[in-house]
Amino acid sequence: MHPAPPALDLTWQPQESDLRTATSKALATTTMKVIWITPVSIMGLCMSGQLLLALAFGKFDMSTGNISLLAMMLGIVVAPKAFPALIVGLAWRANPAARAAVHARIDPSTGIHITQGPSSVVHTWPAVRRVRETDKLFLVELGTIKGFSVVLPKRSLLTPEQMTYLRHLFQPFTAHK
Repeated sequence: MHPAPPALDLTWQPQESDLRTATSKALATTTMKVIWITPVSIMGLCMSGQLLLALAFGKFDMSTGNISLLAMMLGIVVAPKAFPALIVGLAWRANPAARAAVHARIDPSTGIHITQGPSSVVHTWPAVRRVRETDKLFLVELGTIKGFSVVLPKRSLLTPEQMTYLRHLFQPFTAHK
């Protein structure tokens, strides 16, 4: 009889940048890209209509068209970066509980136990949809809560062996590119 694999205990102090990364990754999904493309497409159609009307009636002000085009391009480039930062910044300042120390226990047999302040939750392995790894985080996406990820910062791993072990535990859920 083999002994059960050991659980991995992690403790960290949350940082606003952790949440910003998780939010921007959640907004980068295919569904969110489609949702983002819809208003941009509507703006493009409105600009096309404006151009057609101006050409038909001979009253086209080039500066208005250029300003509209510039505003749309600026929105496409800036908003995906600024929007998550704005959301996270407001939530971070409004919720002191989000800044409380976090303890996570990753148990190979049951799942991920998260404790933050007085709150505690267990996410069993069947609830995990996939795990994405960034430079600084592991994002554990839960299939039970659409768009929700458990954030596990790599800075909470104390040794390279812990990193290897965590990757091994997450292997069945790793997002393949």
